[in-house]
Amino acid sequence: METYLNIDINLISALFLVFLSTYILKQFPSRAPEIKCLKAATYTGLIALLSESLNVVMIYDILPNTMPKLIIHHIAMLITYLAAAALPLMWTCFLYHYMQKKTDGNIKCNKLLLIPFILAVCIVLPTPFTGLMYKTNMVPPVYERGPLYMLVAAFELFYIVYNSIFIWSNRKHLSSREFLTLFAFEIFPFVGAVIQVMFTGVLLIWPLTTVGLILTYVYLQNSVVRYDPLTNGWNMRAFESFMDEQIKRNKKDFSLCFIDIDELEYINNTFGISEGDLSLKSFSKIILNTLPKDAHFVRYDGDKFIIFFNSLDLKKFLDLMKEIDLKVHHLNENSKKKYNIKYTYALDALDVDKYKSYSQLIRHLVNDVYEKKDKRKTMQTSKEKV
Repeated sequence: METYLNIDINLISALFLVFLSTYILKQFPSRAPEIKCLKAATYTGLIALLSESLNVVMIYDILPNTMPKLIIHHIAMLITYLAAAALPLMWTCFLYHYMQKKTDGNIKCNKLLLIPFILAVCIVLPTPFTGLMYKTNMVPPVYERGPLYMLVAAFELFYIVYNSIFIWSNRKHLSSREFLTLFAFEIFPFVGAVIQVMFTGVLLIWPLTTVGLILTYVYLQNSVVRYDPLTNGWNMRAFESFMDEQIKRNKKDFSLCFIDIDELEYINNTFGISEGDLSLKSFSKIILNTLPKDAHFVRYDGDKFIIFFNSLDLKKFLDLMKEIDLKVHHLNENSKKKYNIKYTYALDALDVDKYKSYSQLIRHLVNDVYEKKDKRKTMQTSKEKV
């Protein structure tokens, strides 16, 4: 009964991974290195689940004992153990590339992380002849762990511990939801590994790894839907959904700021669109690193943005904008670019006596910004004539 239960759990987990790889993965940019790593981890998990199920069939007295059965058993065992060594390394690569984007390339790759994987491979491959990882008797069907089983398990545990420390040390670059999702992937395989090491015959590592992969995919899918890929701010779809929730809860104690980047067209035409994108990315990074956790940054359209401030206190909001102004000023001073990042903004609180809806507040702020820009142009034109 336990044998068939292990097989059923593995096959159900495999079906989930097939669904993820067939349908959900297509929504992500295929050339992104972190997505390539995630795909590799998914396919590795799928192969491991199937090979482990095949191995259960081989080791237990389900089929007659023959030489082909013994060969298939050893192949399935090798694939399972090699996958167990490879997947933590693939997840480490995924985290590296994921954090590279979050930190603008400030994370360095440590090639020494390959050593545990290489050592594990060197132990696993000769095992059918040396019995280092496992020993098998087909008559009667008995599976025993080899003398170096715990060492290879320790190599895999090393990656889990390393990745957990890596996520924790870079938590300031992650939202709370990101942090919990990435950390959860480490927890599930760890729990499965501990149970499987303590109780021979209980196969939980790969099913629980599947749970971690599903959580990661769900989060990434939501990220694709909610976030602007260039600025890492919310897109308007996410913002409108959020504001609809605020209306349902009758929450009206917030303020909004509308921002329009000045001279982006000049930067694009003079230095190239990629440089214009870089200026938007640098500006957005300053805002995201400055805003409190209950505030939200939204890409309204192209070079226009909205900040949601969870308070009616305009003095605090203005102080926050002054802090952003100062950081942008420092960026311009320390940058070797031949242009400066400039912007115009307007902000106001949602006064129910003044605005009937948040949309009306946004329209007011948009008009206010354009009036400020028109006045500045008029003043510049007047100075040039003088």
